[in-house]
Amino acid sequence: MIKIVFKSIIVCFLLFTGVSISQTKRLKENKIKSDKELIQEAFFLLNNNEEKKAYTIAKELKKTTKSRYALMNSNMVLAYYFNRKVTIDSSIFYARKALEFNTEGGDSLKSKRKSTIYNLLGRNYNVKSFSKESKKWYIKGIEEAQKYKEQYLYYANTHGLALVYYNENAFKKALNLFKECLIYKGDKEITYGSYINLGMIYGEFKNYKSSNNYLNKAYEISLLEKNTKAMASILLSLANNAQEQNNAKKAEELYAKAINISEKDGYHQIKTEAKIGMGNLLLDLKKYKEARLIYSIALKDALQFELLGKQLKVYEKLKTTSVETSNFEEAFFFNSKYYQIRDSINKLQKAEKINELEVKYETVKKEKEIVLLKKDQELQEINLKTEKENKKIMLISFLIILATIIGFLINYYLRLQAQSELNKKEKEINLQKVTALYKENELELIKANIAGRRIEKKRIAQELHDSIGGNLAAIKLQLSSSKISNPAFVKKVSVQVDDTYKQVRNLSHSLIFEQKKDKNFCDSIDAYMNNIGSSSNITTSFIAHPKQKINELPELVKSEVFKIVQELITNTLKHAKASFMELSVNLSDEVGLNVIFEDDGIGFNYVEQKKGLGYKNIKNRLKKINGKLMVDSRKGRGTIINIEIAENE
Repeated sequence: MIKIVFKSIIVCFLLFTGVSISQTKRLKENKIKSDKELIQEAFFLLNNNEEKKAYTIAKELKKTTKSRYALMNSNMVLAYYFNRKVTIDSSIFYARKALEFNTEGGDSLKSKRKSTIYNLLGRNYNVKSFSKESKKWYIKGIEEAQKYKEQYLYYANTHGLALVYYNENAFKKALNLFKECLIYKGDKEITYGSYINLGMIYGEFKNYKSSNNYLNKAYEISLLEKNTKAMASILLSLANNAQEQNNAKKAEELYAKAINISEKDGYHQIKTEAKIGMGNLLLDLKKYKEARLIYSIALKDALQFELLGKQLKVYEKLKTTSVETSNFEEAFFFNSKYYQIRDSINKLQKAEKINELEVKYETVKKEKEIVLLKKDQELQEINLKTEKENKKIMLISFLIILATIIGFLINYYLRLQAQSELNKKEKEINLQKVTALYKENELELIKANIAGRRIEKKRIAQELHDSIGGNLAAIKLQLSSSKISNPAFVKKVSVQVDDTYKQVRNLSHSLIFEQKKDKNFCDSIDAYMNNIGSSSNITTSFIAHPKQKINELPELVKSEVFKIVQELITNTLKHAKASFMELSVNLSDEVGLNVIFEDDGIGFNYVEQKKGLGYKNIKNRLKKINGKLMVDSRKGRGTIINIEIAENE
């Protein structure tokens, strides 16, 4: 089945940000480009299938820009890039980041951007077979488009919603929405996309005449537009119809054409679906060995590109093939995998729902805080009005109170004299009680001293592992470098050894008195990362915004974050085999302090990975400063560490 391709969405987004394709071509001639010009160029490249160049521009822009407008657009480019690469989780991550930065411009412009981003999120979740989540985002996109009568975005999101209904087998709902999309003549891709899906729905109704009629109309348009993705999708649907009409020869020919086009142009979902269809055809012909082979190839693609819905289909068909060949052991295995994938989808959808509820809760909480602030302002205004009147009353009251206080003090002095004599006698009694309590407290102090030593030992262990251990790991890496004969390089290593010595000395002194705190936090991290980069083959990048406010954070937060960063860099140097690592530190009212650490190393399976002392130290440090840790890593795809630290109220 066909999804609305990227070109129209990206052109629409370019229009919303004030970009034209002709402008972008002229901008490429300039040597020095502003943030806006770089954004225009990235969208132009993305629109012309030069995704890798667009990706590079967006990544570089994120490192250098401080503009929320530029950050929003660079995240959008990355979201579209990963969607095309079927790396859906990454696409969702960057789309959500784009929403966070969508704060520039008027309400109409922000609403259009929201509708565009919601459309992308709807498509991402539909690929993951999260139908409830996908419908939610498409409906939100429709609502935003209706606010300012944006026809294209309305029909683009309506078309996406119809596709979700189709996948849920709610064919009547899907049929009505696709017919509604045919009313819109502003985009050919929506038109022939609707033709294709109407053809598929009539195929489900066994009305093959109407089905083939719609599909052939769509095929004519796709040939004129040279849209190979649409052609592959239409051929797949025509093959399904031929198979249902028992025309096995024609069905096999059409499936083969769809697979060839998809493999050539990288349409992984259509290719997987066509292979499943070919397997179904062979299964109907009782060619079980050939069917099993084609199903296995389809399963490999579905696993590689994390197509959970397609995995379900393949496991179900492999189970049927095993039953037909009386291989019940394999049938049981495939049946177990089917239910395992289905349960995973349900759990992931449930987790998304919980995250949505948390966001709603935080939103309501902030709205209540705003209402309370407004009420406080009103009260302050009332207080200012009454303050002048109160001053007159206060002056008179002060004179009365002053006379009362003088009388009270005289009376109090006389009482003190009497109390002094009484206190002398009570002092003798209390001295006896204090002696008894002293012996009891002495035992408690011994216990507290033992507990304090344990805590101090734990703290020193963390300091040694995170700060000094991180520096020693970096020094070890530098000493193994081929640059060791360079005097300038040796001087750098010497400086770092001296820094490690100072840390050991400071740790020693901290047992006696509190050391002075480093005020220039951002420059310290920047210098540390530059030192790592200059002494290794790893390219480093550090971004902080806004630096001044980050430098003014509480000393405990800065100290713990610096040590966490040291631990993350040490882990990357030891295990990741990375050529690039990036650290981004941002402070905002909505999130608080947000630390994102990313490398392009070999990655790891976070769930299966054994958690060592470094991981436990990071968790303990985050607990001290009310922080949360999120890890996104897979083998062969690098690692993203996302840390959020809420500001103290």
